[in-house]
Amino acid sequence: LENVKGLLNHAGGTTFTTILNTLGELGYWWEFQILNSDGYVAQNRERVFIIGHLGGKPRRAIFPIGRKGGNTIKQIGNIVKTESFGGNPQRGRVYSPEGLSPTLNTAQGGGRIPKVVIPVLTPNRLVKRQNGRRFKEDGEPMFTLTAQDRHGIYDGDRIRELTPLECFRLQGFPDEFFHRARAAGVSDRQLYKQAGNAVTVNVVYEIA
Repeated sequence: LENVKGLLNHAGGTTFTTILNTLGELGYWWEFQILNSDGYVAQNRERVFIIGHLGGKPRRAIFPIGRKGGNTIKQIGNIVKTESFGGNPQRGRVYSPEGLSPTLNTAQGGGRIPKVVIPVLTPNRLVKRQNGRRFKEDGEPMFTLTAQDRHGIYDGDRIRELTPLECFRLQGFPDEFFHRARAAGVSDRQLYKQAGNAVTVNVVYEIA
């Protein structure tokens, strides 16, 4: 199961407690962890993942897992603790030639030197009031993709929106998956929504 991190605090925590208790009543041993996609792709996306194992405790625990330094909440049964993980030097910066989204890696002058780009939130509404930052620093991951917000990049010359394909890449989908959806007649508006509502493929693969 996957949901936004805020689920843990919804209704003072009673919603999340109800979910876990219900899983237990159905016979599932459960464990959960908050994982950020930025350890896997160039996107800041914190989500809570719950793993259920029918019939009691599994032979081995799934969590904790993680590729990025820092603390994450982990709970099994009624024990709550904080886990720390080692850092990952390969953070998939959006301007790396080895990064996930090659469309973002525009070379200057026809050479192999990448053009540095930084993430921008709602690039088509720069006068919109914004809680928090609208621009990130060089090397920081993309803002969390959502079904509502538009995202873009600033390359030092201009600001432009991310394309639907770039959004799919930031969620870890292979290009062929996107092209099949486009060939089936899915509109750009729906493609943006699908990317924003999706679960980051790389994170789910790691859990699996």
